[in-house]
Amino acid sequence: MSLAIPPVEFDSSDPSSPSYYKPSETALLLLDFHSAFLGFAAAAPAALEKAASLRTWAKAQGIHVIHALISDEIQPSKLSRASDKLSGFLDTIKKSGGHVEAAKLLEGADNEPKFLRRPGLISALTSSDIREHLQKQGIKSLILTGISSSNCVMRTGIMATELDFVTTVISDACADPQQDIHEVVMTKILPGRAHVTTAEEFEKNYKK
Repeated sequence: MSLAIPPVEFDSSDPSSPSYYKPSETALLLLDFHSAFLGFAAAAPAALEKAASLRTWAKAQGIHVIHALISDEIQPSKLSRASDKLSGFLDTIKKSGGHVEAAKLLEGADNEPKFLRRPGLISALTSSDIREHLQKQGIKSLILTGISSSNCVMRTGIMATELDFVTTVISDACADPQQDIHEVVMTKILPGRAHVTTAEEFEKNYKK
């Protein structure tokens, strides 16, 4: 089923549009593409392919690429109701090697910054180090991809708009364990706060 996503206005004269910002003011965020997560959603492998292709395109444009992941070294807060569950889950995927980022996103990534956050923190922007990095680099516009749509992508997207970043979510470079939830997030929740489009449309129209 195709998603009825409102069209993005790619307008280089509009400060609310991603096209207003130079590549040096734009960052592509690759959110939680842990190897283990690729098995949690049927659309995850396809989303990874889109994200990898978009990463290649972004680098060619001079757009910053940032990897954001859940740390496998930091323990969840003991104040969290899900602390024990999270710890057990992380131990399981670490033993299987599933905690590492998908290999497709690691090729030539030595100079791409990676930010880790404590398990239980959903938005990638909750860590002060990534926010400080974005500010230092003069980033004004964010492009989001990741797993899962209803957790890290949605929460990062909403927080990004509250921090006054122009935010674009690439719908086909995101995936969720429940496809119907993915569609709700992309067509009902995020479009009220952020731009939502496909990888093809973004690449074609970003600097049109």
